[in-house]
Amino acid sequence: MNDLAFMEIAHEIKALHNGALKCIARRNFAEAEKLYQKCLQITVLISYHEGSAITLFSMANLASLEENLILAIRRAEEARECFFKAALRHDECEALLGRLAAAAKKHGVALERSHRFNEAIDHFNAAIPHADETGSSAMRHEVALLRRILDERNGTDSRRASAA
Repeated sequence: MNDLAFMEIAHEIKALHNGALKCIARRNFAEAEKLYQKCLQITVLISYHEGSAITLFSMANLASLEENLILAIRRAEEARECFFKAALRHDECEALLGRLAAAAKKHGVALERSHRFNEAIDHFNAAIPHADETGSSAMRHEVALLRRILDERNGTDSRRASAA
């Protein structure tokens, strides 16, 4: 691709990002998502890994604003991979993943208190790879306990089945 074509594409990508930021400022998250999706399609199509990384990082922050922590974590993971492919530092992604993991753990605890065990498990599982060793261990233990509770509730506890 020649420089002029890339500059035109870069201009379009920047315009899409700016449009998404305006939508976010107006709390129109659905429209911001659409603009980021268009941007991501362009960057993926031309294998512009840095552009994909920046877009996915922005999309992770958007998902976080919408309190969709599992999606935010997934997008931050994808952004980190794109930064890696572009041979760029991904410190900001790691920091974001740490913050998202802490938020997902906290939300998982709240879900568990509300007896929404499957959702709590999903949040803990999303957070585990990005939490510190102690936090990961605690969440793995909590997931195991919640699964036992669900198995007992559903009558699928393998220990009870073998005793019968």
